[in-house]
Amino acid sequence: MAINASQLLEKVIEVNASDLHLVVGMPPSIRVNTVLSRLDDYGILSIEDIQYFISKILSQDQQNLFDLNKELDLSVALSNKARFRVNVFYQKGYPSVALRLIPMLVPSLDSLNLPPIIKNIGELKQGLVLVVGPTGNGKSTTIASMIDYINETRSEHIVTVEDPIEYIFTSKKSLIEQREMYLDTHSWEAALKSVLRQDPNVVFIGEMRDKETMESVLN
Repeated sequence: MAINASQLLEKVIEVNASDLHLVVGMPPSIRVNTVLSRLDDYGILSIEDIQYFISKILSQDQQNLFDLNKELDLSVALSNKARFRVNVFYQKGYPSVALRLIPMLVPSLDSLNLPPIIKNIGELKQGLVLVVGPTGNGKSTTIASMIDYINETRSEHIVTVEDPIEYIFTSKKSLIEQREMYLDTHSWEAALKSVLRQDPNVVFIGEMRDKETMESVLN
């Protein structure tokens, strides 16, 4: 029986898991409160199971990129219930999937109990802000909260370039446009060159992975 993608994602939401892992030769695994456990009721996953799951969450263009690069970042939504950040990749020649649950609502800065200086940074009118830290320590959530704070308090044009788009923003006082790598632009360098022609007040760059991107940001 083919793996049911929607059912698996519903299970992640039901148990409030942070992550879901699909690996050939293993049952699906979920992480709840930092503890990784197996969903043995779903049985051992075959190559065909994971290929089928991937086919249900990737567009044809994304599938082509995955076939070419052997790995791909994307985001998927389960109706209006939840969003997931997804990494599809190969290990030992087999496809694997790692998904992380993204809250539908952007948390406020106040709800995160962050230091007051974070709100002060969100009030800056110019400058370069770098948010760095280990994986899984809340960088994406902090940035999203800062962006939404600007969105709620100032009339600005905010442009984001992300790989993939994680939190979905609704324009409030500000106008927000979100661009996703490979869906809305072909490269970080191209996106950064064109963003200054889009009349932005605030630009968020999700990654700085190479020299060219860093130079474009600094220039």
